Amino acid sequence: MDNIFDALEQRPHFFPSLFCALLLLVGLGSWPSTYYTLVYWVTMIIPTGVAILALFWRQFVWVPGLILLAVIFNPIQHLSLGVTIWKIMDVIGGGYMLTVAIAIKKPGGAAKKESDSGLIAPVTVFVLSLAFLIYALWKL
Repeated sequence: MDNIFDALEQRPHFFPSLFCALLLLVGLGSWPSTYYTLVYWVTMIIPTGVAILALFWRQFVWVPGLILLAVIFNPIQHLSLGVTIWKIMDVIGGGYMLTVAIAIKKPGGAAKKESDSGLIAPVTVFVLSLAFLIYALWKL
C-alpha cells in the first residue's frame, strides 16, 4: 500500500489528468451542450494546473502542449471549429493528458521527502483549480 501512496506522492496530478483525459475521450459520443461546456472548463483548468506543476518541477518539455490544450479548449473565448476537428482534438487531447499523467513526476524520487514548504505549489494549484471548477459549475 505504501507503494501506491509513494507513486501518488510523485504524481499528484495523476487523477486530475486522468479525469480530463476520460472527459475528452468520452466526448467523442453525442452529448448535450452542457457536457461539452464542462469539458471545456475542465480541459482549461487541469492542463493549466499541471503546466504550473511542470514548471515548478522544471519539466519544461510538457508545458507548451499543456498550455496549447488549455488555450484551444478555452470556454471564455471559444473557438468555432467543425465537429470533426473537435473530435480529432478530443482524441489528441485525451491521449496527451494520459501521457502527461504517466510521464511527469516530481523530481527527486522516493528518497527525497517533501517538507511543509514544498507543499505550497501543489496546494496552490489545487485551490485555484477547485475555485475555477466551482465557478464553472455555477455558470452551468
